[in-house]
Amino acid sequence: MKRLISTLFILALVAVTLPSVAFATEGEITRYVMAVQDAHERVTNPESALGAPDMRYASTDVYDASLTLDVGEGREALGNISLFYRVTTFVANISIEFIDAGNTVRHTVSQLVPPGTVWEIEYPVETPYKFIRITNKSIERIDVDALRVAQIIESPTLPEEEATPIIEEVVEEESYTTTPPRGTLVKLADDWNDDTNNDKVIYVLDADNNRHMIPNETVFKSWGFSFDDVTVVGEGTLSGMDLLSPAYIRPGSYLVKIQVSSQVYAVEPGGIIRWIETEEVASRLYGDSWANRVVDVPETLFSQYTYGTPIREAVYPAGSFVKDTSGVMFYIGVDGLRFSLNQRLSEAYNISSEFASSGLSIPELAERHEGAGSFRWTESLRWPY
Repeated sequence: MKRLISTLFILALVAVTLPSVAFATEGEITRYVMAVQDAHERVTNPESALGAPDMRYASTDVYDASLTLDVGEGREALGNISLFYRVTTFVANISIEFIDAGNTVRHTVSQLVPPGTVWEIEYPVETPYKFIRITNKSIERIDVDALRVAQIIESPTLPEEEATPIIEEVVEEESYTTTPPRGTLVKLADDWNDDTNNDKVIYVLDADNNRHMIPNETVFKSWGFSFDDVTVVGEGTLSGMDLLSPAYIRPGSYLVKIQVSSQVYAVEPGGIIRWIETEEVASRLYGDSWANRVVDVPETLFSQYTYGTPIREAVYPAGSFVKDTSGVMFYIGVDGLRFSLNQRLSEAYNISSEFASSGLSIPELAERHEGAGSFRWTESLRWPY
């Protein structure tokens, strides 16, 4: 039976203070994680997260970079954990997974990192865990100093013929936070019945915990979603989330049309579609293979889009991702301004190279879209709602 955890943090503009150095007793030291089980290539100094707090940090500085810590050889843990950390901003998003010795995720907490330097994270499950995976879910750096568990369970050393498992029956726990971060993907567990479809529908959550159906694989792919990121929830949890409008095609990805018409539209933020009046304009903006970007939208879904002004000249619509001949990526804002995107932001926005437009030359791009400096992270660009 899953236990729902809801935590609301009020963000304040306060100075980040470093933790004071305190000497740990011998008993306390044994409750700190003792080994690194796995680390993403963009995690620096992963060993610095081991042992008691010493103001030496393992750093995760890119979206989806993860650090998996091991309670220690012959050890498992129960109860809450205390994470000793440092952040440079209060919009850092993090995911904490509690994993048992059989590599089954027993509980997940995913939310903004609270202000401070020590965070107690609740583990409400009775099954012991051996690993704790810390994943950076934002583009802000998160530094980990130490991680302490509430209770250590020493694995007994018995003769092989007498050895018995500590846990006779492992029951998979379903856990889910009631206020997950914007963009979380959820679905019901598979019922293995081909005659039912409720368990096949994937929803994306908005900032208010409402769910939006992802109507087809094309929409799913346009946002760069991964099936690995889908969280299974129970019917009670799903029904407790209001169902609103379906997710639309990601702006700057595919061009859309309906089967009964030859008119092709570009999608802008907010589900606005703009008719591209001529093939010449489409070719100038998206290259000679522009037709490969066109997908049919079912008429039942087309009505959710709002018609905007037609595109009559070679000017990119808002929400476009454009790459110049030197490989520099730009984002076109709603006012037509051109913002540069560094590699880190491009990865955070999960921009597929097939959606990066490159029809205009550099002088033409600069002429039609005035430069406006570097772009800053905004969740409204990364998620549908």
